[in-house]
This record gives sequence, C-alpha cells and structure tokens, in this order.
Amino acid sequence: MDITNKPSILILTLFTSYTTVAAVLFTPSIPDIMQALQLSHFTIQSTMVIFLLGYAFGQLLYGPINSKYGRKPTLYLGFSLALAGEMLSIVACHQHYINLLSFSRFLTALGACAGFPITLAIIHDSYSPKEARKVLAITMLSFAVAPGISILLGGILAKHAGWESSFYSLFAYGILLLLFISKLPETSKYLDKRPIKLINICVDYLAILKNKNLVLYGLGCSSWSALLYVYYADAPLIAENSFHLNAEKYGAVSLITAAGYLFGNFLSHRLANTINAQKVIHLGLAFIGIGIIILGLISLGWVHWAYLYFFAIAICFAGGSLFFSNAIVLGLKDVSNIAMSSSLFGTLNLLGAVVFTGLGGAIDTTHVDSFFMVYLSLLALLLGLNFYAESRAKSACKTAHLI
Repeated sequence: MDITNKPSILILTLFTSYTTVAAVLFTPSIPDIMQALQLSHFTIQSTMVIFLLGYAFGQLLYGPINSKYGRKPTLYLGFSLALAGEMLSIVACHQHYINLLSFSRFLTALGACAGFPITLAIIHDSYSPKEARKVLAITMLSFAVAPGISILLGGILAKHAGWESSFYSLFAYGILLLLFISKLPETSKYLDKRPIKLINICVDYLAILKNKNLVLYGLGCSSWSALLYVYYADAPLIAENSFHLNAEKYGAVSLITAAGYLFGNFLSHRLANTINAQKVIHLGLAFIGIGIIILGLISLGWVHWAYLYFFAIAICFAGGSLFFSNAIVLGLKDVSNIAMSSSLFGTLNLLGAVVFTGLGGAIDTTHVDSFFMVYLSLLALLLGLNFYAESRAKSACKTAHLI
C-alpha cells in the first residue's frame, strides 16, 4: 500500500455514522410522534423499515458508480440525495403528512447509505489487511458513539424543542459532511471504463455472490445489524412502557449502551495485533450470549431494573462490535472488485435489520419478553452462520495443505 496521503480516519468515521445518526436521532421522539400524528406502533415501525430498505438496497446503486467514477464523486452524489430527503422530512413535519415523511426517510437513507460501502472501499484502498482491522475498529466506533450521542441529543431536542427539531439537526449534519468530502484524497486506483448498464451490474453482482465467504460473513453482520436496529426501534417504547422513562431520561440512559459498543471497539483494536480475527469473533459471540442471558432473567420477572436492561444491551453491543469489524475483514478478504463487493456486503449487512424490524412491528416487540425472544433467535442465527463460515475456512485450509 503506497498511498502517501492517507484519508482522515475521523472523517471516515463520520461518513460511516451518517446513516446511523439519520436512523436514530428521532427515535426518542417516537412516543411524541405517535401522539401528534395519531399513529399506531405498526405505522411508526413501518417508517423505520422503509428507511432500512433504502439503506440496504441503496448501497447496490453505489457499487457501479463507485467503480466507474471513483470514491469522492459517489459520496457527493449520495450525500446530496440525503440532504434532499432531509429537506422533505422538514416539510412533512410541518404538514403532518405521514406518507411524505415515509418517502423522505427512504430518500435520506438512499443517499446517506453511500457512506458505509465507500468507507470500506477507501480503507481497502489505503491499508493492508492487518492495518485495516485496526482502522475498522476505530471507524466502527461510529456505531457506538454516534447512536449514543444522537439518542441523547434526540431526547433533549424532543423535550425542549419539539419532535420536529431532530430533522432540522439532520439537515445541518448532512451539510457538514458534504463539506468534509473535499478533505479526502481520491483513493481509487482503477476506474471501470465500461458504460453503466443493468446487465453488466447484474452479472458483476451475481459473480460476487458466488463468493460464499463474503455471503456468510455478510449475513452474519446482517444478524448483528438486526440486533442493533430492533433495539433502536423498540427501546424508546420499552423504556416508556416497562420502565416509565421519558424521552430525555431514555436518551441519557442510552449512553450505557454506547459505552458498551465503545468498549468493544477499543478491545477489538487492542486485540488486532495479538489474536486472529476468528478468535475475536468467538469472544464477541460470548459477550452477546451473556447479555441475552441477562435479558432472559429480566423477561422472566426475576429482576426489573431499567439500568440492568440497558447494561445487558451494552454487553450485547460490546460483543457485536468485536464481531462486526472482524467479520468485515474476513468477508472482504481477497475480493477482486472492492467497490461492488463493499456495496453488496453493505446490502447483506442490512437484510436482517429490515426483516426483523418489520417483524417487530407485526408482533409487537415493545415488551421485554418478546424483545428477548427476538434477540435469542438472532443469536442462534449468528452462531449457525459463523460455525458454517469457520468450517468452510478450515476445510479450505486442509485442502490447500494437501495440494
């Protein structure tokens, strides 16, 4: 890796955080939005699902654009779309028009989601695999710090400035990130000279899907993302219904979960030099299991403390951060087209969030017992996918050794 002008890790972390901030900043206001617009839990949950659909499948659009035009032009395009979505969200808030709000949330996600796959591509361009594990552990801090700060800020805004204020804040954040793009070097070394055609895009993505390693780790990350977004969608109502916390108190206590994610990323960064990625993943899965056991005790009624609930989630988040950054490195190992592989990986990463957040709206996971069952199911899925991926890797090593 001979790139002398390394990209700013801080800016990459902010880009990675964009969609997450856009997803969760308004969540402390969910009870207020439901009351103001007279919405059911299913309807408000559907806006999260629509957002996640834009987040998941929008990333597929940026693969071919990224390959043909490079990293920075693709970021400019994506973040400009996000700003347009945030402007429409402001209009929808003032008009109390739920259909426009749903569309604007989809457009915001469609644009903001450019940050994640292009950040992966920039890191792949700029660092060796060993360095990439360290850098990813730092940039993935966005999934810890950004949601925690966003939920805290969202709770304060909801109480003191009204639920509409979160969308104004998102618009300001989008403008700031658009300005930061100019501070990055263009890291793409080769541009695809072929014209962008649907048939070429489909052929390229189908070829990438043959990489079972990428698919398995992508689906593993998808299970982890489902754990994350089910919490973001349901925790505000669980906090109000089960623990009688208002938006501001929920925002403050959510810092506990952010601390868990922060600890997991710090630990992942420290272990990158001494322990291989698969062993760090094992440690992450163990953390998630411990957190879910505590949730089980709460769901059985043995204990009923708000702080213990958020502490259990923090343990899950610590384990998830250990799993996530290392699974990304393993999933994107030895890929030939990093731009399109990162986009497909990003889409796979969000599929579980779309499915389980939608399922949560249908079965009402706003109570600790149903929430626990969803988390338990996702842990089982995570364990199964990781076991299969690890078995395939061991089998490939044995075959290579015999050859």
